[in-house]
Amino acid sequence: MKPEVLVLVPIYAPTLAELEREFSVHKLWAARDPDALVRKLSGNVRAVVTSGSSGIAAELIEALPNLEIIGCFGTPRGTVDVALARRRGVTDGQTYQRLVGWPEVQETDRVRLGRATYKPGTYEQLHWHPIEACYYVISGHATVRDVNGKEYPVSAGSIIYAPAGIAGAHEWEVRESLELLDIRATNETHRKIQFTVDKKTKRSFIDLADLAYREAISFKSHY
Repeated sequence: MKPEVLVLVPIYAPTLAELEREFSVHKLWAARDPDALVRKLSGNVRAVVTSGSSGIAAELIEALPNLEIIGCFGTPRGTVDVALARRRGVTDGQTYQRLVGWPEVQETDRVRLGRATYKPGTYEQLHWHPIEACYYVISGHATVRDVNGKEYPVSAGSIIYAPAGIAGAHEWEVRESLELLDIRATNETHRKIQFTVDKKTKRSFIDLADLAYREAISFKSHY
């Protein structure tokens, strides 16, 4: 089954035709009832295509729980909530395909497996997870740095293991397009949270909205 793409505005006809050959394309601008179309497709849409001037509303990002990439023709000038997109797992220069461990593909008891691709020049800042992470590089080249700044060049066949906690903190600098398998020893969303590390102070932080999105906030009642 082809991945589903939601196109928000009219785009260059040959480009649209190419998308229609490779994906299941839905044209939001042509829908009689756009809201009804979004409700119908919400759990299936993996990518959105828009323009820099039109962007995408925060409400629409929130309405698409499996959104992985926002393709934008032209530079968005405040028309895309980048912070929200990042909290939702939509990373600049990165796309992510869910393979195993999600209800919509293949449920598991304790593992998640995904396929991530990065565009040349993509940079993911120093961060760590409360669980172990393991990556297997399929193709491309990148530099991985640990919490002490030590560099590790990686390419096809490399395996990167990051232990839980700040000891496993790492950052990525992609030299050319990179493709890898992302392996996590959990299928629980709240355990996949990501803490960013300030390189100068080594203090870790996470946005409250990201905690909420990852279902990682709970308060024990004293009553």
